[in-house]
Amino acid sequence: MKEFLKCFKEYDVKKAAPYWGVLSLAFFLINGGWVLKSFALYLTKRPLSSGLQLLFTGTAFLIGLFILCIFAQKAFGRFKSLFSCFPTLLAGTLFLAAVVGAVPLTLKAWAYYLAAMLRQGDVNGWAATLLLAALLLVLAVFAVFAGMVACIFLLYGVPVRKTGQAAAALAEICLGRFPVFLLIVLAGILFGAGLLKIMQLIEVFLKEILPYGFYARYVLEMLLAGVKTLFAFFLLGSVQFVMYKDRGKFEEKINQGNGSPAFLAGAALLAAGLVLCNVWPYIDVQKQVLKNIEARIIKGDNLRNIGQSGAASAEYLRAEGDLTAFSGYLAGIKEIRENGEIREAMEILDKAEEMCPDSPYVPYFKGMLQKTASQRWEDDPDINSLFASAALKSTGKNAGLLPEVRLWTFSSFWAAGEKKKAREEFNLAVARGIFGDRFEGIAAAEEKRLDELKQEAARLEDMLKQRELYVLVNRGEYEDENSLLWELLEYTGRYPGAEGFYQAALVAERIPYPEYMYEFARKYFAARTRGEGEEEIRAALLTSYMYVKSGHSQEAEELMKEMYGKYPGNEDIACDYSYALLENKKPEQALAVIKEQGARTPSLLYLQAVAFEQIKDYPQALETLSLLCREAENKGAEPGEIRKIDEYLYRFLLEYQELSSWGTAKGQDFVFELKKKQEPDLVYHYVLGLEARQAENYEESNMHFARLLELNPHLAYPYYLLGVNYNEMAGYLKKDCYPLAEKNFLKFLERRPDAVEGYFCLGMVYKHMGDLVKAERAFRKVIALNSRRDNPLYEPYSMYNHALAEIEKIKEKGQK
Repeated sequence: MKEFLKCFKEYDVKKAAPYWGVLSLAFFLINGGWVLKSFALYLTKRPLSSGLQLLFTGTAFLIGLFILCIFAQKAFGRFKSLFSCFPTLLAGTLFLAAVVGAVPLTLKAWAYYLAAMLRQGDVNGWAATLLLAALLLVLAVFAVFAGMVACIFLLYGVPVRKTGQAAAALAEICLGRFPVFLLIVLAGILFGAGLLKIMQLIEVFLKEILPYGFYARYVLEMLLAGVKTLFAFFLLGSVQFVMYKDRGKFEEKINQGNGSPAFLAGAALLAAGLVLCNVWPYIDVQKQVLKNIEARIIKGDNLRNIGQSGAASAEYLRAEGDLTAFSGYLAGIKEIRENGEIREAMEILDKAEEMCPDSPYVPYFKGMLQKTASQRWEDDPDINSLFASAALKSTGKNAGLLPEVRLWTFSSFWAAGEKKKAREEFNLAVARGIFGDRFEGIAAAEEKRLDELKQEAARLEDMLKQRELYVLVNRGEYEDENSLLWELLEYTGRYPGAEGFYQAALVAERIPYPEYMYEFARKYFAARTRGEGEEEIRAALLTSYMYVKSGHSQEAEELMKEMYGKYPGNEDIACDYSYALLENKKPEQALAVIKEQGARTPSLLYLQAVAFEQIKDYPQALETLSLLCREAENKGAEPGEIRKIDEYLYRFLLEYQELSSWGTAKGQDFVFELKKKQEPDLVYHYVLGLEARQAENYEESNMHFARLLELNPHLAYPYYLLGVNYNEMAGYLKKDCYPLAEKNFLKFLERRPDAVEGYFCLGMVYKHMGDLVKAERAFRKVIALNSRRDNPLYEPYSMYNHALAEIEKIKEKGQK
């Protein structure tokens, strides 16, 4: 610290103390274009043109830079005249502005990149945090170095042609004393963060005592100038500290050679490029509104991708409302030009208001159209009330949508003689830095320009057509699906397409409404089969499934026969074709298809066992099941493979009524054959366990299911059946078995988190145990999972509807 004070005194910077006020004024003026804009706005009572705003901003910057030259020339005395220090200060300002401008752009780009990586699961939260912290440190190094370069130009009176040499010499010194430089950077981060926090507190304080923007902004800008002065003082002191031992070497290096203005030119180009990157999107301000609507649509897409479907629907609805309002504004301009009326536009805007009642765009565009069509709009109370309504709605979460509406309310109140309210609106506009209106120029735009905007709006309307479907589907989780189906019918009538037909088929299945399942599945397949390969195969598989579920298994067979001829080597197609044949009681044909495929996979082995069972060839059925179980009895097998085999075994045993109703002759024959062979072990214990369960001999049933888990602990359905047994023992035999049922259902869900029946049964257990919160959570999981309709192990309609009924009962009980 002593060394710092010594070197600080040696350079006699204390003589600059009277000029710190001048430095503050310079900083204020550099950013003080808003003062000139405010003065012009108050005089004209009209929004300012872009050219005028640019002129005022440039004028204020140049005046501020001139005042800064006075400070530099008087405080440090290294420059011969004001004009000799101007190029040097311009070089330092441009370099500093370029680096400081690059910092937020880089941070924003990396933040978006890391957010995408986090969503994809490619990087975890800690890694992203560390990466951003490292990036912030690197950017802080560059920013502090840029500030020190600007201060070097001031302290040493570097001529503009040697600014590059001075920056290079400083970089060499900073690298030589890197630990000291790094400490200065860290101190700068803490210093800047502390000042920023203080400024935020001051802003909150000023909002209480100076609620209207002009005065509050004036005070804030003066305080900000003082903060910048303090930061400049910190940087000057840091330069003194770093340069204390090496100043002689530094002066020697910058005095070598003539140098060149390349550094200034490079800094100017970099600053211009960064300004262009930040300003370019806002040059075409009318189209920028459409870009903002598109950004809202994309935000909705991102929310939907991470599972927040409700929030996504809200974004889509708001985007559609804003787009409809903007389209109404364009239509109104065309109407005014053609016949001086705005009837059609008002109808469109009324429609937009129905979509988004709280949107400020609707009253604003109505007011703008009526203002365009009126000669003396300031005296029209209806137009003024529309602008006032838009201003009222442009607060809170909508504050950033239409800040320019304050300019028109300012004009309206002033014309109406309400000077106090007018000044309030004026101050609010100044506080937000609003001096121009993005939409005013559209009224005078050429036809070609209006056509461009209409084409862009039409493109966004096409984007929203599909999103409207997602809004409808999301509503299906909260509203009556019968009414939703009729809305989907209307939607598919307006926008016929594969996705709409697909969603309508799923909703029809959920109700259920078999005829609409069949109709929309057929339309979906017709819309999706324009392409071939995987897309056509997926469409065929879903359509076949819908045909079977809606009672049109013969058409499912015909469809899959055609697909099998087209894709003879595809196993999924072969399985579905065999399944359709079995549904139509054609086991011999199904066996022929399976034989062509080789019957090597669990799915084909399962279908082959079913086919042998249908033709009453029980020895062959058991032989096929033995092949299916062989891998499952291997405790070293992959858990995923075990899960698949376990699922097929369970389907074989429970899906067909002939096997689940053990009293039938066919069922008895199969059980007799199985008991005689006592193999395969998995099927043997499954069947005996189910037989004992049907006889309400739960102890023996549990023994067989436990034996299955001894054969392979990766099996899932034995846990499910044990849970069902314990649940029934608690209900029918009045034993304290609910905790055992819960334990087994949880183990089942560990292995099969996608099996909806586990959640339903777990919900019933929690209901009986009195834990209604957990019960409702489990039933809601049933609702969430069951919409897929891809699990044939249970009757989906009953479980889905039962879960809904149980949730309603829990709600009623909670209300009571």
